[in-house]
Amino acid sequence: MPRSFPIVVDRELCDKVTPGNRVKVIAILSIHSREGQSGNSQSVNSSYLRVIGLQSEKNRDVNSQVCGFAMPNITQEDEERIINLSKEPTLYHKLTSSIATAIYGHEDIKKAVCCLLFGGSPKKLPDGMRLRGDINVLLLGDPSVAKS
Repeated sequence: MPRSFPIVVDRELCDKVTPGNRVKVIAILSIHSREGQSGNSQSVNSSYLRVIGLQSEKNRDVNSQVCGFAMPNITQEDEERIINLSKEPTLYHKLTSSIATAIYGHEDIKKAVCCLLFGGSPKKLPDGMRLRGDINVLLLGDPSVAKS
């Protein structure tokens, strides 16, 4: 089902794509708080995406390079560090312990969130059935127990 979500693009990312282009967006989920109706002290929070990276498949220059993608360049040294990090036997523990460091305990939930962040691999079974690689997490609990 098609859905829409407001996004904000500013500064050097403006005018990089044209309407109708398919784009890949790297963004930060942000919340805008605005006052309610006049005389009402309640505020209304609305979510939007603040774009920090943008790539269009149709926006290519003469060298077939993609234009308008604001991502840091990964150097050879960075790539070597990532490969060395991936070989560490305690990497999974390091990643899960770096999630929500202010919250004590809940190791299983932190492992689930870690798996959610990195995603899974889609699989195609011999009978032709396709399994999604998406991971979903549902947190249930009492109020004020650090679910969000």
